Amino acid sequence: MTKPNSPASEPPLKDLVWSLLMPTQEPDTCLMPDELIFEIYQRGIIDSRRYRFDQWKAVFKDIPNKEEVYFVNKSHWPRLSSFFFQGPIKKPFDPKKLKDGPRPLSWLNEVYQKVLRFETSITFDNWRRIVSQHIQPRFVKNDQVFLRQEIRDLLAKILLDKASSLRKLELWYHGQGPSFTVDEPKKEEKKFNPAPISDSFLSKPAEGTNKAAIDKLYYHHEQHPGMDDKESLDFLDELAKLGDEEAEIK
Repeated sequence: MTKPNSPASEPPLKDLVWSLLMPTQEPDTCLMPDELIFEIYQRGIIDSRRYRFDQWKAVFKDIPNKEEVYFVNKSHWPRLSSFFFQGPIKKPFDPKKLKDGPRPLSWLNEVYQKVLRFETSITFDNWRRIVSQHIQPRFVKNDQVFLRQEIRDLLAKILLDKASSLRKLELWYHGQGPSFTVDEPKKEEKKFNPAPISDSFLSKPAEGTNKAAIDKLYYHHEQHPGMDDKESLDFLDELAKLGDEEAEIK
């Protein structure tokens, strides 16, 4: 399957997704199996802030199909691609780029408001619990956070285990995520339902978990981070540069 591997070229998302489909002998017509429809949604390509999986799947009801394989023509593509994530797809945040050294205590709040609420599914309450249990006892002194490898490892684990739809899209688009596994249409009958996203940091009903899995890509109004989403997303690039001009703490 085609996989993005040249971030600098910034190919349109709709073109990359079209390349995932299997060509046919018919002009401008490709095959899209049911499995791929589901995986496209699960990878964050569909804007889950606006569309549920059943809304995305319903758009195929008027497209010719046989044995759960759809015959998608280029004429269908504007309608299908209108469900895709439309914003800029930034490079995924990489905690390995953070330098050792002191940060103000407010940095921990910024990490959530400007990174984790977009890149992960954890809630602000989850993050405060993680800070109080795993960061504050060992790495906070005199109202400063002393960044060490253990904190980078913790952030990396959260980003891996609780990746949001946006992060999954970023990873795939910039060639850092797994390639699609659906290579050929499968004829056996198989139905797909989005699996509920569990949260090991906080136990709650499945419907609440699913809502949280969508909400983290949005501005949480009750938290008032003090900046708009564009400023917050820009921080994904800025945060990795923090400490570049500081001497490393030995």
